[in-house]
Amino acid sequence: MTSLSAARVHEIMRDCLFHDDEPKTPRIEVQAVTTSFGFHPERLAKHKPEILQMLHDLPEPFQETSSSGGGSFLQACEDREGNQWAEHATMELLFAMGLAIGRVMSLFPRPMWQVLPGGVPVYVVRAEEKFDPMVKHVPSGYDAAQTPGDPNHVTKGLVEEAGGGDPGLGVGEDLALRKSDDPRRDPDFGIGDYTELERERNTNEGS
Repeated sequence: MTSLSAARVHEIMRDCLFHDDEPKTPRIEVQAVTTSFGFHPERLAKHKPEILQMLHDLPEPFQETSSSGGGSFLQACEDREGNQWAEHATMELLFAMGLAIGRVMSLFPRPMWQVLPGGVPVYVVRAEEKFDPMVKHVPSGYDAAQTPGDPNHVTKGLVEEAGGGDPGLGVGEDLALRKSDDPRRDPDFGIGDYTELERERNTNEGS
């Protein structure tokens, strides 16, 4: 039996994202498959051992030590024992957290994903920490009003299509945290369209 649990992935994600009454910096910003997430560094670090264990319980091709050297995002619906454990929305959350702790990398840059099976990335779980280019460490007190040309300019993605917003990442919009009355944002969780992911998980995994 593996440690992979869709419910547990969602619990950890809830704890690692920001609440409305918290300063949003410093944070670790990650551009995953369809969504950007802003992680609370200290709470993310607290869950790092458990996140690592779940990543290691993904199929062997994902592990850097395997001969494959990487696995398609589509293969992550099963654990290393061949049991289905999650749908795409939950898989994205796990990889987003893996990217944020520097233990997941995409083998190909985002512009190349369109030629890969399903148009999704090939991920590898690294044996040692190394951050993917799609991860940004935003310092404390960062001024969101800085110009898009600033190298520290960050983005938020609410299931945006590639090519919009910040040219550095190819997705998302200029950083401007959504107001709590925006129906696409759950005020309990912080940056990212978590409500859309939750809705998809409840629909697919509850059927």
